Amino acid sequence: MLKVWDSSTGRLVSSLSGEGGAWGPSFGAHDSLVAAAWRGGDVRVLDLSTDRVVSTVRMRRPNDTSLSPDGTLLAIATDFTAEDLKEQDGVVFDLRAREEAFLLTERAQLLQHLEFPGGVLES
Repeated sequence: MLKVWDSSTGRLVSSLSGEGGAWGPSFGAHDSLVAAAWRGGDVRVLDLSTDRVVSTVRMRRPNDTSLSPDGTLLAIATDFTAEDLKEQDGVVFDLRAREEAFLLTERAQLLQHLEFPGGVLES
């Protein structure tokens, strides 16, 4: 389950359940959006102002997410192992266009964390 609290009041703002629990949550768009990877294979983006899921991306074994500061891009890391060498390590998804922007491939090691510090994707 994913739960979000208001840090100034301690009030529960939102909760979202899903298969297998939430991993790698991230905030974007001035903290109005939160994304999380679910072990069942979904990555969901929740609009905290409406408490509604605004986007769902189906991925194989997602383990981390990062929303761009403006909330338009969603980076998703996967935990592929040696038997999955031909699979991508992750994907950057354009939330406005609702399509893949590009794949993250050819990594020398397991991609465990993504972020957009200052608007630039880093791993």
